[in-house]
Amino acid sequence: MLLKYEIKEQNDKKSISITGINSPQTQIHIPAVIDSLPVTAVSARAFAASAGIKLVTIPDSVEEVHQFAFQACEDLKKIEMSDSISYFNDTALRQCRALEEIEIVFKKNNRSIISDILASIDNEILFKLIFEDGTALVLFPDYDYVYSENTMA
Repeated sequence: MLLKYEIKEQNDKKSISITGINSPQTQIHIPAVIDSLPVTAVSARAFAASAGIKLVTIPDSVEEVHQFAFQACEDLKKIEMSDSISYFNDTALRQCRALEEIEIVFKKNNRSIISDILASIDNEILFKLIFEDGTALVLFPDYDYVYSENTMA
């Protein structure tokens, strides 16, 4: 197994949370099931500062992406996922400066996932939004932290 994980138990239900990788990878394809248990989360700092990762694919079974999950993944360019994620921490993608595209397949009409993701990104990003009746490309510009107030006090 290329991924590290732990078994979580809540309300007598067991599931898997991804906690990291065992060796450097350029592509991370998180499986929907490991050892007959659903993969439902990406843990805090699971892939933080992992060099070389360019693509991450997150399956529909994942419902949570925790704090700093992909923080400072310098080479990460693309994430493929669905709108099944109900909790996406606003620090999950911090300092992913190379991130260019996020592809989201909409199955549950959870459009709030877009704002959840944008809260953790401040560089230009292209969203490829795939709906049942078509596809939309939306480009969000860099967030500008530098501003000058030009009003009299």
